[in-house]
Amino acid sequence: MNNALCGICGHLLDDRHGVDDHHEAGADSKVVEYVVVGRRGGIAEFREVAGDSKVRKTDAATLAFQLGIDESALLGCRFSCLVERAEYGVIRSDFTVLME
Repeated sequence: MNNALCGICGHLLDDRHGVDDHHEAGADSKVVEYVVVGRRGGIAEFREVAGDSKVRKTDAATLAFQLGIDESALLGCRFSCLVERAEYGVIRSDFTVLME
């Protein structure tokens, strides 16, 4: 069973969860903290710091550029960004590197 929570509304991700749920919850956007947990070739894998969320993937060079860091510094990097609901998923913007 997948106990991952949505990065926008915080509800469980299941077969009934969708973009329409975000309208009902009234949550248009929020800042989410992530950590880069892996790198495979040109792909960076990251997940939410809080809880057991699913691993998300993105282009490593693009993520490094958005964070203003070198690609070699991605692994273990903690960052936050604004997550906004969109018609076909989410948009992440306003990337900020978090210092521990």
